[in-house]
Amino acid sequence: MENLNKICIWLFSKKETLEPITSEEIEISKRMAPIRADEYKKTRGFTRKVLSKILKIKPLEIPLNALPGKPPELLGNKGFISLSHCEDAILVGWSSRKFGIDIERKDRKVNFYSLMNKYYFDKEIKHINNFNYENKKLEFIKYWILKEAAIKWQRGNITSDIKNWEIKNNKKKALNYLLNFSLKTKVINYNSWIIGITYEKILNVKDPILFKDFSI
Repeated sequence: MENLNKICIWLFSKKETLEPITSEEIEISKRMAPIRADEYKKTRGFTRKVLSKILKIKPLEIPLNALPGKPPELLGNKGFISLSHCEDAILVGWSSRKFGIDIERKDRKVNFYSLMNKYYFDKEIKHINNFNYENKKLEFIKYWILKEAAIKWQRGNITSDIKNWEIKNNKKKALNYLLNFSLKTKVINYNSWIIGITYEKILNVKDPILFKDFSI
């Protein structure tokens, strides 16, 4: 298994053509609205495509269990995966150890003041308020994607868990007071997107491997 001490992430455009998925995944997609079904099929197809390179297994034989609304998992001790998407891109991640990823566009329109005051810690709000409006929004998004990535590591629920994760140390650490546990964090600025990654201290990651198989 390659890249044992790395987090590998792949960035795909939602405009990319579909990759093969299993008959079960096709049947699941038929029960979805068209836009959601397309996103579901592409996410699973892209995941199978890239994991076949890492695991040296045919795409349709990848032991992927990624049901809608459930945290995705790889069976048979094949490592860990994390998935994310935004308006125009899909992000797929793999590592030998547990981690979480999230992606968002830098120009996303969001009422960040209300969300920030509802879900963020006082120190986070104080830090964000030091910036002008546009940079406040960017800082808000950076904090948000790290919180979402931490929840994906936790295999939790955004509604009930987002209040429990505080981003600290200049966005290099996520701390959950209820779990009494902290994660390392990393923010990647790439073109129109911001990517957030969380991982355990035992995983010695300096720089995640970002595979860019397309251009937008």
